[in-house]
Amino acid sequence: FDETSVMVLPVPDTEDFALRINTGGSQVMYNGKEFIADAHFNTGRTLNRPQTGLSEPYKTFRYSRSRTMAYDIPLQDGEYTVKLHFAELWFGATGGGAGGVGSRVFDVNIEGQLVEDNLDVFAEVGAQAALVKTHTITVTGGNLDIDFSSLAAVGGTRHPIINAIEILSMTSETASGKYAGFNKLVDSNTAKLSPNPATTTATLSFEEPVQLMTIQIFDVTGRLIRTYTNTETLEGGVYTLDVKSIAPGTYFIKSQDVLGRFYQKQMIIKE
Repeated sequence: FDETSVMVLPVPDTEDFALRINTGGSQVMYNGKEFIADAHFNTGRTLNRPQTGLSEPYKTFRYSRSRTMAYDIPLQDGEYTVKLHFAELWFGATGGGAGGVGSRVFDVNIEGQLVEDNLDVFAEVGAQAALVKTHTITVTGGNLDIDFSSLAAVGGTRHPIINAIEILSMTSETASGKYAGFNKLVDSNTAKLSPNPATTTATLSFEEPVQLMTIQIFDVTGRLIRTYTNTETLEGGVYTLDVKSIAPGTYFIKSQDVLGRFYQKQMIIKE
């Protein structure tokens, strides 16, 4: 039974949206901020290196032996600040492999634009140390695309890495009723998702009444699995979700109410 606080976006203002992903790791708190478990990636593996003495989100990263990988993150169109967190956990690190400058070199593209050319984390900060790169970007098409490549064709070496991603809104389209996010914590309203894990059905209810327009279920890669409307789900203030045809796994429930506020919950479906 899950009674954690709901993620709610109230009437937006500057930087009113924050989505933080612990790429390569599980859900964690860092500097008082919640980083959700790794999601929206297309490929790659993860590495956990507690020997470095770093805390999450820096003690783990996602990397790709194919030398390319991407994150495709569903977002409302608009301007955002994107912070990319890196730490070299292998080359020159405690219990890792030999190496130094030039051991790992890769490019990063955001929304099709090259933002990091021949990035060498070790060359900038050494091993097992945090490096944050900040970029202002404009999302179009409802998805934020972040691509990594260490292919020889772009001057890369070994495997690209990413430890964490932060996405903060820069603008909000208040006039049109479009809001740029779903992930700000509001203590005054909590949601209950029960049961969680679920098998055939799950109910979503709120401590304070909320009239939802839509409820969507996404898998951990960001792929939309199912959309419900309020007329299909609302009964007595409780939203009942039929999940019996959804494969076991971890999912994200994202919904929007009639005031334009967005909500997010994590749900596990088991057999």
